[in-house]
Amino acid sequence: ERYRTLVEASPTAQAVGTSDPEGYVVEDSPSWRTLTGQTFEEMRGRGWLDAVHPDHRSAVARAVDEAIAERRIYQMEFPLRLADGMYRWFAAKGVPVHDEDGTLREWIGTCTDVDQRRSSEEHLRFLARASELFASSLDYEATLRNLTQAAVPALADWCTVDMATGNPEDPYERLAIAHADPEKIDLAWKLHKQYPHNTETNAIMQAIRSGKPQLVRNISDELLRRVTYDEEHYRIARELGLVSWMIVPLPGRRGPLGAITFVSSDSKRLFTDVDLFHAEEFARRAATAIENAMLYRAAQEANRAKDDFLATLSHELRTPMTAILGWARVLQDGPPDDDTVTSAVEAILRSAQAQARLIDDVLDVSRIIAGKMQLAPEPVDMCEVIEAALRTVQPAADAKGVSLEIQRRPGVTLVTGEPGRLQQVIWNLLSNAIKFTPRGGEVVVRAEQSGSFVRITVRDTGKGIAREFLPHVFEPFRQGENVTTRTHGGLGLGLTIVKELVELHGGNISASSDGEGKGASFVVELPVRSVHAERVPSLQRFAIRGSLSVDTPYPPLDGVRVLFIDDQEDARILVKTVLGRCGAEVSTAASVAEAVARLECDPADVIVSDIAMPDADGFELIRHVRQARGLTIPVIAMTAFGHAADRERILGAGFDAYLKKPVEPVTLARQVYDVLADRA
Repeated sequence: ERYRTLVEASPTAQAVGTSDPEGYVVEDSPSWRTLTGQTFEEMRGRGWLDAVHPDHRSAVARAVDEAIAERRIYQMEFPLRLADGMYRWFAAKGVPVHDEDGTLREWIGTCTDVDQRRSSEEHLRFLARASELFASSLDYEATLRNLTQAAVPALADWCTVDMATGNPEDPYERLAIAHADPEKIDLAWKLHKQYPHNTETNAIMQAIRSGKPQLVRNISDELLRRVTYDEEHYRIARELGLVSWMIVPLPGRRGPLGAITFVSSDSKRLFTDVDLFHAEEFARRAATAIENAMLYRAAQEANRAKDDFLATLSHELRTPMTAILGWARVLQDGPPDDDTVTSAVEAILRSAQAQARLIDDVLDVSRIIAGKMQLAPEPVDMCEVIEAALRTVQPAADAKGVSLEIQRRPGVTLVTGEPGRLQQVIWNLLSNAIKFTPRGGEVVVRAEQSGSFVRITVRDTGKGIAREFLPHVFEPFRQGENVTTRTHGGLGLGLTIVKELVELHGGNISASSDGEGKGASFVVELPVRSVHAERVPSLQRFAIRGSLSVDTPYPPLDGVRVLFIDDQEDARILVKTVLGRCGAEVSTAASVAEAVARLECDPADVIVSDIAMPDADGFELIRHVRQARGLTIPVIAMTAFGHAADRERILGAGFDAYLKKPVEPVTLARQVYDVLADRA
């Protein structure tokens, strides 16, 4: 009685009992009956073995027989069926009791619940295996397969993975299903496709939106009817034998990536809070593996996109260069006739303009990536910007047989911005629309005020944008066509630049399309500027990007003495020729030192100088002119430095005007004329 009382008072043992020397139960054990639900008649003899899980029963019986035969202590762990029908792991221990003469009198047996310890140990082993599996591949699809295979059957009989799409109409996409039986996997895919989810009541969608897990310990018949659509759906769900489920979000760095669903069926396992804790830890590790795979895929795609971009850039630069070099050779090889000269000049001009635009785009993207894109804002009338852009692209539209239409609605169209950059936005959108619209198509530009924004919509009837490419349309180095088979030229940087410029102006831009062959629309919204009796500068003062001011004649510069400084001989020859045709007397210098020496003996009416030169740059020149000699003659900077900050630095250093290379000849001549006129 004493030792029986001591054992029953133990804080760890859930059951205690005795058996005869041969291991047969002959006395009642109230604690065993309470634990297992067996009656005394059911547990008598070796009947207590019926409470042991069938998969372990024979091994337990053998271990008991071996301990009895060797008269040694028996210890073993196995799952035991409890009174509620559930199985839990218990540690059983049998100790032999001997009389004073050494005769075996009986066995004292105890059972201690170790289910939580066993579960934790097994879960740690499982997580270690799962982590190794996740780390075995950076392939996105392989990671999803590994995820479901790791979960079945260690955590559940079923496992599904659903990833968030960001699309309100179709918020998640099922990417993986796992079950030990392939036929059931096929059935599960069929059910998923046949019965669409309700985004308002769907448990998976709720878990993704809230970021909180869901646990249903026992899937009741009432719940099954509530989540199924009809009798056929309910019947199939019943046949699957769903018992319990857990839905756990996949926690990403910026919110849930999706969710994993764990379902118990064949094992009849009822999930607990401990299971949910383990499932959440599994989901955290799985989410890390998925994000790593996604980042790796994104890096691969970015590398491919950059490789494609470099191939495209090489092609786009070499194509006009071929025309320039080819026609230059034709002119050099022999005296051509007038028609040949005309064709050569036009081809060289077009090719040089194309190269200039390509270089501008590449430099703009470089500034965007470096975060150095800057503006020089002032009041701008967007109607004038649109009209100027339309005039620029009209020849291209006429050549393709594409009609251009502008629709204006009454209202304020004044914004604050840099006129040239805003025209670049509209010009890019119009050029794209014309490029991708077939002959006989239409491009419409609509300008209107919407609240505190000026809204400009560019809509076309062209090839449209594929649904899968639409989210990437503003990304750099991304094009919707194959590099080697594409039908349209360009680097694919225009829309990236457009988006950055619009956002720098405090606006936003969006793209939409009903799909391929159904046209596309781009909407730009810019904040309205409140202007009262303020003069808005005419857009005619600014160079129209992509066009030539061929209608404006070269200004007269008869007798004007011009000193041009540039270390490049071709540039010196070109400027001397251009300004000489206007009547100017042009002298040149290859360095600042040479220019200073020339100024000593040959005064000039205006100086045009490059900025970047060896030994001494244009800033050294302007310091000599303004400070050392105290000259007030106008000095124009003609440089390849095209950043807004460069322009401010150059003008702030004392230059009177600024021209960005490449410079149109007529623009150069007019600038010389303007600075002289301002001093007159």
